Amino acid sequence: NLTGTGRLDTGLGLGVAPNTTTWETILANTTTKSQLRLNPSTVDVSAPANGDIWNNAGELKFMENAIVNRILKSYNNELFKSDGNYFAMFNQYGDMSATVKAGELWVYDTDVLAAITSATWTSNRATLTPANGKIMLKGQLHDDGVFTYLAVDDNKIRRW
Repeated sequence: NLTGTGRLDTGLGLGVAPNTTTWETILANTTTKSQLRLNPSTVDVSAPANGDIWNNAGELKFMENAIVNRILKSYNNELFKSDGNYFAMFNQYGDMSATVKAGELWVYDTDVLAAITSATWTSNRATLTPANGKIMLKGQLHDDGVFTYLAVDDNKIRRW
């Protein structure tokens, strides 16, 4: 057991020989042992320095250029759990959200296509009500060889 503080001027190898091009080399993980564990805390570091990394309740953070950054976790992230594919967006403060649903550019769903065919068109505009709760998402297109259809908003369609 090592206690106190120390200094290494050449490099450190944990479970493996040190590498001369880095200060620390860690043996590769195995199926039963990870390379590093940052035990979670319930507080942030009060005066972090550039390069500091810590774990606050499972949210990994690091300090860079006097700014505390969160390491983005996408798997099993509550902000990204949904019923389909969504765009990840960030506001001017760096807060992320995923509220805009992403769809294929071209629509092939039979319920949406049937709604286009049966829609009441006024000045080449229509509001769709596809069966089974389907939606032609804003920005999606369909071309039937006669008209090209564009969703200017969810289920709000223009054709030309």
